[in-house]
Amino acid sequence: MLSDLAVLNSSRYRTDVFLATMGSRDVSSLAYTLERLGTRKLFGRNDEVYGDGEKVDYFFKVISGAVRAYEIAFDGRRLVSAFYLPGDIFGFDMSKRHLFSTEAIVETEVLLVKRHTIMSAAEQDIDLAKD
Repeated sequence: MLSDLAVLNSSRYRTDVFLATMGSRDVSSLAYTLERLGTRKLFGRNDEVYGDGEKVDYFFKVISGAVRAYEIAFDGRRLVSAFYLPGDIFGFDMSKRHLFSTEAIVETEVLLVKRHTIMSAAEQDIDLAKD
């Protein structure tokens, strides 16, 4: 129960809820910007995309494959908090460090965009800034 409360209060959960409530136009505008500014990278099965506690330097979009977000419980169990499939955007943690780890479930292609690149683009594009 305490773990459930921690997940509900986490930036990962708040970020997912925020993205789920955005309009489709907003998401497609953001997705287009990510495609234009990003770099594609392949991850093998079980390869880490980012780890718990790492700086939030990139935003990510799944091109193909699947990614899981998880944390390791004190007793060693892996607690999965989210799955990301093609088209999903993730890594928008509100804090400066990731609260969860992510890894590819199968061979996965991910688009990476530096956080400061998106922020710079948002400074120049009011519609993107609203997204």
